[in-house]
Amino acid sequence: MKNARRACFLTDCDLLVTNATTCLPSGVSSGSWIAIREGRISACGASEKTPSAKFSVDAKGQFVSSGLVDIHCHGGNGGAIVAGNSSKTKDGVRNAVRFHNEKGSTRVYISAVSMSEADTLLAIHDIRNLIDSCEGLEGLHLEGPFLNPNKGGAHEPSNLRLPMREEVVSLISAADELPVRITLAPELDGGIEAVSSFSAAGWNVSVGHTEATSEQTKLAIQAGASDLTHAFNAMNGVKGREPGPVGAAVSDPSVFVELIADGQHLSAEVLQILFAAIPERVVLVSDSIAAAGQPDGSGNLGGLKISISAGVARTSEGSLAGSTKSLSWAVRYLIKTCGIDPFLAISAASQNPASAISRQNDFGSLTVGAAGDLVLWDDDFVPSRIWRGGVEITSESA
Repeated sequence: MKNARRACFLTDCDLLVTNATTCLPSGVSSGSWIAIREGRISACGASEKTPSAKFSVDAKGQFVSSGLVDIHCHGGNGGAIVAGNSSKTKDGVRNAVRFHNEKGSTRVYISAVSMSEADTLLAIHDIRNLIDSCEGLEGLHLEGPFLNPNKGGAHEPSNLRLPMREEVVSLISAADELPVRITLAPELDGGIEAVSSFSAAGWNVSVGHTEATSEQTKLAIQAGASDLTHAFNAMNGVKGREPGPVGAAVSDPSVFVELIADGQHLSAEVLQILFAAIPERVVLVSDSIAAAGQPDGSGNLGGLKISISAGVARTSEGSLAGSTKSLSWAVRYLIKTCGIDPFLAISAASQNPASAISRQNDFGSLTVGAAGDLVLWDDDFVPSRIWRGGVEITSESA
């Protein structure tokens, strides 16, 4: 009798999505179902026999994936980290994370642009205090301040500096157990040592905003770097005898490669090449800023004045200043405009980024035990329904 009760307990679920074309880690499976119990995936299958459920949804054959994972996202809906202002950061990050959650990115690492040392420490403190109460916020990404000024892009030049040992130690200490990833230029004086220190502290280190050669990038990888921030943007390109950071990252099977697919940062051909070469290591990121979800106009990004016209953000000098597109918009762009296979495009925005930050067992894939985050895609590859932890969070405007 005890075993019978146990079996019933295991088969009951809170949410059951049936008749789905699922994006599993192993590939696409049609006629599938996913069961969620107490916020996590309790079972997946393709059999006619399904668990009993409190609430059931018929996917009608449409794609169902795990929730998307955005590990490079500065803001949205007017919100972002605000240098030196804890109150505005708290409200802004909540707004930004909610905006992206309702677009399908159920897990977000909020990104900070280069700031002064004091403001960077404050941002770490603010996000560490916020993370437990902000649903969908999973960590912090410091894009800077240890960037090459010749590749600074939309970062305030006065905030860029060398990775001095004292500041590196201070940042690591301030973060404590907060999940953090950092983008830096390894060719700077002290750069390789900084990569080693951050990596040893459990930070995810990404090479970006850099003039590093292929050999310098390889040294950074050996020191612990495991990612390349927005490939081809703010770095040297691939040449016949000097493949640069992109060549070093693509040729190393341990390295993940970020791409921004907003129709501006990279051509369709470049996106197609990288998906053909390393589909399992492509990490799609939004790089969205506070202007995402807002009308055109002027704004501020880390102290730099920017303008947004036709949804494209640029500095006064004409450099791209992040993106105003969501991660789900980028998935659709890859599929509909670039001709990327839907499974590969969706994986690049879900299980690949989760793997890049070593969180693949927590979220980002339709596997038993992972968070019950789901996206139901319509026939045009726009999210129609979204769940985080088994709770529907779909916005009316999604």
